[in-house]
This record gives sequence, structure tokens and C-alpha cells, in this order.
Amino acid sequence: MPPLTLDQLNEAAATFMGDQMQTPPMVSAIKVKGVPLYKLARKGIEVEREPRLVHIYNFRFTNYVPPLGQFKVACTKGTYVRSIATNSAKSSAAAHTWLRSAAASPVNSMWPARCHWMRC
Repeated sequence: MPPLTLDQLNEAAATFMGDQMQTPPMVSAIKVKGVPLYKLARKGIEVEREPRLVHIYNFRFTNYVPPLGQFKVACTKGTYVRSIATNSAKSSAAAHTWLRSAAASPVNSMWPARCHWMRC
């Protein structure tokens, strides 16, 4: 399978802009009955999580040299950027294998990250 192009990644990223419901991952600090989800996840316990409304103002890839991609995202507080990266990879028939934050910025400014992509 040929590698993804920057345009293909940006086409997929554009579909994530706007309002969406996002289910918090098990490895988050959200508490259920006073216990952070990540502690339950470490014990192999998975619980149901309520989806939350998030808004993606902007999401675009700035660089892609297989298998590394860089993107910037502007989103509301409480958005799980790792989940956006994973879902974007799935929609592009790729796999997101790691994510590193390059910076954290106030809402409405771009938040850069680097991501490792593997074409499936």
C-alpha cells in the first residue's frame, strides 16, 4: 500500500472539525466514584464512560515524512488529542502508534504535536 500524502491526512483531519461527542479514554484522570480512570485501567478494569461534547476549531497536518506526521489542533478544554489522532489514523487506514505534545496553548490557539503513523 502506498504511503499516505499530506493532502490525504488533511482531508481526513478536516472531517473532525466542529462539534463532536468524545468518550474519554480509560487512561484519563476523570474520576468514577472518586477513582481516576487510569487507576482502574492499570488494574484491567474497564468502566462505561459518558461521551462529552468537544469542539475542534482547527486540525491540520503540517508535515508528513513517513512514518512521522506533525499536526496542529485547536480545540476546547477537555478534548483528548490522542483520541483525535487515533480516530484520524483509523479513518486514513493507518495506525497511530505514539503521540508527543510539542506545546500546550490557551483555547483558540494552535496546539502542535508529533505523531508516528503506520499505514495498515
